[in-house]
Amino acid sequence: MPSLLKKAVLRLKRLIYLMLPPIVYEFLKKILFYSIKKINLTRRDKSIQRVAMFLVGGFGDIVIFAKVVEQLRDRFACEIEVYSEPYAHEYLGAIFYKWPRIKICDKNKCRYYHFLTVKYDVSMTLSHSIRIDFVNNSRLRKYCPELLEAVTLINKHNDNMALSSMWDYAMIFKRNEVLGLNRYTEFNYGGVFRCDDKKVNIYLDDTYRVHFLGLGLAKYITVNTGSGSDSNISSKLHAKKWPVYRYEEYIALIKKKYPDIMVVQVGVSSDLKIKGVDRYIIDGHLEILKWVLKNSMLHTDCESGLVFLATQMGTKCAALFGPSPMWMFAYEQNININSGECPWCQNARHDALRVCIRGLEKPICMDSITGAMVAEAVDSVLNLQT
Repeated sequence: MPSLLKKAVLRLKRLIYLMLPPIVYEFLKKILFYSIKKINLTRRDKSIQRVAMFLVGGFGDIVIFAKVVEQLRDRFACEIEVYSEPYAHEYLGAIFYKWPRIKICDKNKCRYYHFLTVKYDVSMTLSHSIRIDFVNNSRLRKYCPELLEAVTLINKHNDNMALSSMWDYAMIFKRNEVLGLNRYTEFNYGGVFRCDDKKVNIYLDDTYRVHFLGLGLAKYITVNTGSGSDSNISSKLHAKKWPVYRYEEYIALIKKKYPDIMVVQVGVSSDLKIKGVDRYIIDGHLEILKWVLKNSMLHTDCESGLVFLATQMGTKCAALFGPSPMWMFAYEQNININSGECPWCQNARHDALRVCIRGLEKPICMDSITGAMVAEAVDSVLNLQT
């Protein structure tokens, strides 16, 4: 920064400090001066567009959004900065680390995304739809009309959906069911993106391979009782989760038929521990977890973020579905299991994943999936590998 500009900024800081109460000054300093500090005052390459993408949700959601991020980067001359909710910031590193032309925002910056949208040529939020938060029309019209056209098509697509808001998930899910769209293809947006193949290139850091080998795992399968961003309520009722006693039934049957296969539980410390498990890899580094999932013979889980990660690592999963619709979230290469006892109900009410909408203490959609049912479904996969 030129010396004269530095002096002007310092004088402005002092003037504002004298005029405003300290608490207001500190707030503005965090938002405004942090933003000013980050602006690149050198001449920008006009052929490169700067895009901000705020990714709403947990691990599995961000895996899916990575497909859109990749498409936007490759179709247009973009440098993309990805944001997330603060609790999900580490997931950005696990997925986007070393991606060309992708920058991961500072964790402290995540909470200020809505104040920083104007720093970019385009800013957008991704959830079950795409919301354009800011667009620099004049600059894109001059330097990248193709990206401006894509933004216009996204806005038109949103108008055609006639959503009351981007958070109207019940309407979005019903629309997807009628149109035959899934969690990936709902982002095709009339041809703006092509998300049909469900393949995301997640970086695997080879430096953590040594740590993985140090765990001494041979032939093993993995299980997880968590549910992505909601795993912090593991000790409470969660309609999406398979009951722990069902996991114990399942593990007992697997160990009886395949005694040489080790069972490894992965997840976070708030998850309930399953009896009969040989190893617990809890709260491990995400890079080590990627190696664990990649080398697993099979991963068994409810519809959670680790199913999305394991599948992208090339590992087959036994994915158990209850309130989550299988047509929306399932990967075709996995063993997808639903008892058929109760139809999907996700978004039937705002907390439908936390409580059974029928008021049942044990949601029948998940409780009716028995350990024997899952053991039988995965038997051919394990038999082939042993």
